[in-house]
Amino acid sequence: MAEPTYNGRFMAIGQALNGWMVDEATCQLWRPEVRPAKVVATRSASESPTAWGWMWPQPWGRPFWRLVRSAMEVLGVQLNEIAWSNLAKAAPAAGKNPWSALLERQHRLGGRLLRQEVNELDPDVVLLLSGRGYAGPFLAGAGFGIAWRPEGALQVARPTGFEPATFGSGGRRSIH
Repeated sequence: MAEPTYNGRFMAIGQALNGWMVDEATCQLWRPEVRPAKVVATRSASESPTAWGWMWPQPWGRPFWRLVRSAMEVLGVQLNEIAWSNLAKAAPAAGKNPWSALLERQHRLGGRLLRQEVNELDPDVVLLLSGRGYAGPFLAGAGFGIAWRPEGALQVARPTGFEPATFGSGGRRSIH
């Protein structure tokens, strides 16, 4: 998801949606005559000038968004200037991240879609907030090389002027 004001500097990637919209059209996505219209409507909403409107008035309530906000502050970008995506594109309607078969079925195609998103959006910095076990199969599906460090952080590149930030209890995890 990115608003027209996306500036190409920062993309945040989480694990999965926390729930899923359940309506007649969404539940019928398997039908070829329903799918194109729903995809067009979803893309239109996610690329609109008010794409982030659903987050207000409490956009920073979840840990994912609090960490994203910390990175945004370091990079000097605003919410309407970033792109955001998830590894898993479908989650249980009742909420929580997908697991088991629902998750496993998304690894290969979800990885390919992740690569396409990153290629099209071409961000200077990508922040992936996920554990190795969850993210690994998606990154492999995307064809991204993985350079995991023992403490769990993954270093891809450091943009000019970006200083390391330490998160977590007792400063044990360092994200560079």
